[in-house]
Amino acid sequence: MEKETQIISFYTQKGGSGKTTLTHMVSLALTSGAVGKSVLVIDADTQKSLVTALEDIRQNKGKLDLNPPYDLKYCPLPQLSDCLRENWGKYDFIIIDLPGTMDMEGVRTALLACDKVFVPIQPSQLDVNSARDTIRKLEEIKEFKKSNDGNLSYYCLINQAEGNKISTKRLIEFIGASGVPHLETPMARYEKFKYLLNDYENILDQKKWGSEEHAFSKFFDEVKIKLTEN
Repeated sequence: MEKETQIISFYTQKGGSGKTTLTHMVSLALTSGAVGKSVLVIDADTQKSLVTALEDIRQNKGKLDLNPPYDLKYCPLPQLSDCLRENWGKYDFIIIDLPGTMDMEGVRTALLACDKVFVPIQPSQLDVNSARDTIRKLEEIKEFKKSNDGNLSYYCLINQAEGNKISTKRLIEFIGASGVPHLETPMARYEKFKYLLNDYENILDQKKWGSEEHAFSKFFDEVKIKLTEN
């Protein structure tokens, strides 16, 4: 039976904002036993971070048959439209990991294909400036899709938040007052989870939860709500 596939991306134009890690973590959570969704992650970044990490683990740890719980494939941007058409209806979610520049050929086309885009912002002025430009361009894409009977929703989110730091508090206040669509729950700074590419353990299926698991679960609950909104 064909699925009502949603195409999403964690995207901003600034490198190092956590796009790839968030793609990986949310994909793990969606495929967990607690949620049970089917997910295809398309690594369309020229750096091939997700694909390279998997190959490194297979070779360096002798786990040649290791696979993440989500399906993963690399697809160059010029071939992305064909890849999306081939896989639409086979998965609950297709998540695209994109390069951090909208001027690269194919990035705008990929964002046009998305139903939802999450814009991660870390507590720094560079991230805020980049997010402003990204949001402006997403608004243009949203209006273009609307004029063609399509729809795009986007949401800013605070990534690597540290509640006791002034920079995080100021960013929360700024986004709250900005009027742009956003997640109320920041993604807390993670230490343990940044090594998940080494084991692919489903986050929500871990038997022992600490503060990071609880914080991520709260963040992911809001992501799930946004994924169900029209």
